[in-house]
Amino acid sequence: MKKFLERVIELSGADKGVYAVRIDRTKYMAMYKRTDNRWLCFYIQENKQKIYEDGRMKLSGNTVELYPTKKDFGTTAWTGCETVIKKRYQQMKDIKCPFLNDTV
Repeated sequence: MKKFLERVIELSGADKGVYAVRIDRTKYMAMYKRTDNRWLCFYIQENKQKIYEDGRMKLSGNTVELYPTKKDFGTTAWTGCETVIKKRYQQMKDIKCPFLNDTV
């Protein structure tokens, strides 16, 4: 089973209280508008879901899509004003995905 990124995501950490609403999505990437008027786009990454069972962390059979982490910004995720992010998102459609052997 695969768990997809939600259409609306509540951010955490320094961005607690800010929501990101999906504007566009393809198989490999997504663009969101945040409620603080910033935009972001990123390549969608996947990982095996971890569950806590019997006192230990184990991998479940599920795959989950991940929201970018701080270290992803600038390499596989970008944030900025609407114009900049829409341009970047279009460029992402035209280049090879950095971590997949497939054209986006």
